[in-house]
Amino acid sequence: MLKNWTVTTIPVKEGAKGVMIRESYLLSTSHKNHKHTEQVVSLVGSPRTSQLIALRGEQFKTTQLMLRARGRPLSSYAMEFCLTLPRGFRPSINDWRLIVGDCCRKMAHHLELTHNETIAFKKLIRAVLHQQPQHGSN
Repeated sequence: MLKNWTVTTIPVKEGAKGVMIRESYLLSTSHKNHKHTEQVVSLVGSPRTSQLIALRGEQFKTTQLMLRARGRPLSSYAMEFCLTLPRGFRPSINDWRLIVGDCCRKMAHHLELTHNETIAFKKLIRAVLHQQPQHGSN
């Protein structure tokens, strides 16, 4: 049993621009927030996946405008989940891929996605590992 792990959620604002800014930030090894990061590893997807997320968000937004759909407009094209583990627990890169896969399967199940929705969902998953030393924060 793993205790003291944290998941934070952050909506990615500013539409397509925000998605692409976030992609650049996640892959940056020189950003001031990443000065303690040992390595940055793309676990799932690529920058192309982020482009697809941005395009799908724009497509949804324009469809809503064309249909003059009622309701609240789309405020975020993506949701970021940041998983922080306690000190002393350091999964391998392959283990991280398994963790991300399990989390995504559970989320699709929880959202009660249809088979076709699940296929579409899997194409829009982007996961990046920022591996940090075991001293201080993880």
